[in-house]
Amino acid sequence: MPPHTSHILQPLDVGCFAPLKPALTLVFNQAFSKDNILSSFRATSLVLDNLEVVLSRLEVKPRTPTPPLPRTN
Repeated sequence: MPPHTSHILQPLDVGCFAPLKPALTLVFNQAFSKDNILSSFRATSLVLDNLEVVLSRLEVKPRTPTPPLPRTN
């Protein structure tokens, strides 16, 4: 394909995806701001500064390891 001709062959890149990219970038940056991320952890009582709080919310049940199978020679 000759240089600078892809827009002729791909009309959606020009008409739809070109304006979508900056709009998506703007909305993504607003949604994934530092304040939004931290407040979402605070709202669920998972404070990033205190790992013990996060670990205490996990329901970890100890397991007895499965004994190894006998080896046959």
